[in-house]
Amino acid sequence: MKKILLLNDNKKGVLNLPEFKNHKIKIYRSDNFQEACGIMLHDYIDLFIIDTVATDSDGDSVGGIRFAEAIRRVQQYCFTPIIFLSYLEDPKLFMYEQLHCYAFMEKPYDRSELIKVVETALEFPKPQIKKRNLYIKDEGIIYSVKIQDILYIKSERRRLYIYTKKEAFTVKNRTLENIIEEISSGDFVRCSRFYVVNKRHIKSIDYVNRIITITGTKEEIDIGPSMIKSMKSKFSS
Repeated sequence: MKKILLLNDNKKGVLNLPEFKNHKIKIYRSDNFQEACGIMLHDYIDLFIIDTVATDSDGDSVGGIRFAEAIRRVQQYCFTPIIFLSYLEDPKLFMYEQLHCYAFMEKPYDRSELIKVVETALEFPKPQIKKRNLYIKDEGIIYSVKIQDILYIKSERRRLYIYTKKEAFTVKNRTLENIIEEISSGDFVRCSRFYVVNKRHIKSIDYVNRIITITGTKEEIDIGPSMIKSMKSKFSS
């Protein structure tokens, strides 16, 4: 499934799902800068559609451009297509040269043409970029955590607890499956329904008692009975 984030003052406008025939689409809609930033860090977005006059948290009418700049500062979105919608001709060159946008559509635009541009943009393969940081939201604050510093992740009572050597973060409304997909690293191994461990920080594995110990912590992590065979195969070499 392809995911689109639309930043526009009118959440209901611009695109409708039935118009896309070649892709299964999920569209996130936002009308403000802060909400849009939260969405792009919570899920992987395949295409951004930005109205340049969308407002930011201060009511600034160039919030759309500011959001595009924020997108390009996130490593995994360095090459993700961005389509700009604007009444203004002046920012066009800036958007192509500085923000590397995929397309610029001046209002009023032809709706069928926009659909074609979106369909073409969605054909782009997902960039294979080794992600170095995980962006997580804890108590309303967005943190950038180095993936290599994560020791393990625990799932409990619909929350994820992400542990590093120095800090621990609580993340709501995320699943282990979702976080593993986002991290996209072979260093992270699922050892039970409730735990994912970074194998670079594993101190010992006790298959008899089904326990993993992690460097830098006294926590003993259980290995699920159904995961024993999988764990042995991953650490056999």
